[in-house]
Amino acid sequence: LGMKSSIPNLTHHTLFFEHSLDEHIDCIYADKKWPEKPLFYACCPSKTDIDVAPEGQENLFLLMPLATGILDNEETREEYLMHMLERLEKQTGAKNLREQIVYKRSYCVSDFVQDYNAYGGNAYGLANTLKQTAVWKPKIRNKSVQNLFYTGQLTVPGPGVPPAIISGKIVAKEAIESDYKL
Repeated sequence: LGMKSSIPNLTHHTLFFEHSLDEHIDCIYADKKWPEKPLFYACCPSKTDIDVAPEGQENLFLLMPLATGILDNEETREEYLMHMLERLEKQTGAKNLREQIVYKRSYCVSDFVQDYNAYGGNAYGLANTLKQTAVWKPKIRNKSVQNLFYTGQLTVPGPGVPPAIISGKIVAKEAIESDYKL
């Protein structure tokens, strides 16, 4: 979201976890539905980097963890955006955030399916289950195609920015040391 004015009492990273975490998690993993009392994360990088928004304005990113495979039509997305904005107003003292939006982009479950062919719209890749960790995690080298390497959160060492960067370094080293010939 691009907002016309600065949002008071909001930091670069803010968690809105004033409702039950267990209820939200049940909606994701057990019930596979939109949460009734959603928890969300707000990232406002303009609080620490003046180059990401015009002076006096905010760059705001809202993330609500959701179940895979749920219907995420525009009406539902908008309903939850308004809910998050209302909570932002309540917690920060900001006023009329909805009317201050100058740019908005929504990206949800169906977008992950469309853009990345992600199973069920999964944004996080592999699950932290025994069969998808440790030695069962996808390998960096393809078994069948010579000189095909994989890197990123879905390979060794795993998800997150630091492990994905480490994965890239490992692949670079493997490629340099391989028998790869141009």
